Amino acid sequence: MKITDEFLSWVGYLEKRSDKDLLSFTANAGDKNYTIFAKWYKEDYGINFQGQPWCAMFVTECVKRAVGREIQEKIMPHFAYCPDGVTYFKKAGKWITQNPKEGDIIFFKDASGIACHVGYVYGVSGEHVYTVEGNTSSTAGVIPNGGAVAKKSYSKNYSRILGYGRLDLKEIEEMETVKELDERLKALEKENKKYNYVPEMPAWAREDILKLYNMGALRGDGEKLNLTESAVRILCVLARALEKK
Repeated sequence: MKITDEFLSWVGYLEKRSDKDLLSFTANAGDKNYTIFAKWYKEDYGINFQGQPWCAMFVTECVKRAVGREIQEKIMPHFAYCPDGVTYFKKAGKWITQNPKEGDIIFFKDASGIACHVGYVYGVSGEHVYTVEGNTSSTAGVIPNGGAVAKKSYSKNYSRILGYGRLDLKEIEEMETVKELDERLKALEKENKKYNYVPEMPAWAREDILKLYNMGALRGDGEKLNLTESAVRILCVLARALEKK
């Protein structure tokens, strides 16, 4: 599964002591909460949370990298604060408290019952749930500021589990299929598009096509050139080859 693979690919990543070597898994390791996820979050959403707890930004950016920002915003808007994530899933009718499955976003609570940590469910087996979490450690239990991306496991009835936000993976697959078909259609339309006049053509092609036209090498169909994009590219190569002779 694409989303699961993205989360698992970051296991072993360590937070940094400064904003250097953010993409490296182990270089410049420290305890100052500097991460590549906060950097991406700022680039994507214009909010700088660098140096702050980053478990929620890790979840947001992994989902975005797996399915693209357009789909990510439809299935799970970005959030850097755990309670905001809980609020979204509850309002969207995608909040559950039992029977988790792969693809769920798992939320943990503090002593007052408020969401304080978040991760991703990559597997469920029997009475246990298996997660990937950012800003944690491999130590058992909830470690909400542990400084690493790590795989964890919990009993389904673990008292610190607040609940789960459900990502509808079937819906995601359908969205990806629609997006892929749309991109293919646009590519096909572009390929089949006919350019009848030089000003209609891409800027990079106009000078070369105009030279061939003025040389009498292009006759077209009446007053129209009737050229596909592929034909335009081939003619540009020809024009440049003739120019070198």
